[in-house]
Amino acid sequence: MRKICFLAAAIVAALPVAQSVRAASIVVPSGIEVPSSFRQIADYGSWRLFEGDAADLPTKSWVLGDAHRLKFDRLLINTRLPVIEAPAGFSLKSPNAAALQIVQFVGPIKDAWLDQLRAAGAVPIQYVDSDGYLVWADVATRSKLDAMVASGQVLQYSKSLPGFIKLGNSLFDRLQRGAPGTEKASVIVQRYRHDGAGGRERFSALGLKPIDDWTPQLGYEIARFEASDAQIRQLIEFPDVFWVGEYVAPRMNDEMQAQILHGNLNADQSTPLEPGYLPWLRSLGFSEEADAYPILDI
Repeated sequence: MRKICFLAAAIVAALPVAQSVRAASIVVPSGIEVPSSFRQIADYGSWRLFEGDAADLPTKSWVLGDAHRLKFDRLLINTRLPVIEAPAGFSLKSPNAAALQIVQFVGPIKDAWLDQLRAAGAVPIQYVDSDGYLVWADVATRSKLDAMVASGQVLQYSKSLPGFIKLGNSLFDRLQRGAPGTEKASVIVQRYRHDGAGGRERFSALGLKPIDDWTPQLGYEIARFEASDAQIRQLIEFPDVFWVGEYVAPRMNDEMQAQILHGNLNADQSTPLEPGYLPWLRSLGFSEEADAYPILDI
């Protein structure tokens, strides 16, 4: 797994900043005394969350190990450090309008904190491990989120979602290699549904036409395209695109393996017994029409 590192603060950074970087998020059961140097972050009733030196850990307390990490597929964001370092072959671009934003709360999320996020104008979309959220935010809202981070009461991190985080593994490798050639890739694009069909015009302007119709998927919608490397680089910079991955055509697989593992073999143990799984299903009267198996999205 590749890990996206962040630029450390300069060695000459102010002492309070350096102390903050060393501090840990510590869970302390209610009624347990804490050192005077500890700063309370939040109260959850039966326990409280503090920022303090792990070397002074109070009795029955423990450190939240992932309190400053956000996990995206193969990528890990360290939210203690403020500047994202783009991996080789990529760059960072700042959106100038509404876009996907990643935030991290100061601790395990409270409903009241999500309400404050909404009051600031952000639209929560999806939880991100650990204690993070993907949100939709315009320029004014992003400024309010920055102010919330500065206050340290609800948020401890807020950044625009970088384009390179939106890539599936194989496309990330392909673009990073920059291999010559004009062969297009078959890709699946997942975008946040916020403007009806209006946002799809950007794809047409890029010279892309969906191979399949756009399909709703919870708060998103997905479609398949044939795209060049240059078009993929532009796709990941679209403000509402969350993910771009390589499309791999589904194929029947592993039926023979399953039969072998189950021991359904012929007399000389050279091949699985007949009939196969599909003929067996047919013998039971199952339809081969996709419309006979409706899928409910609840």
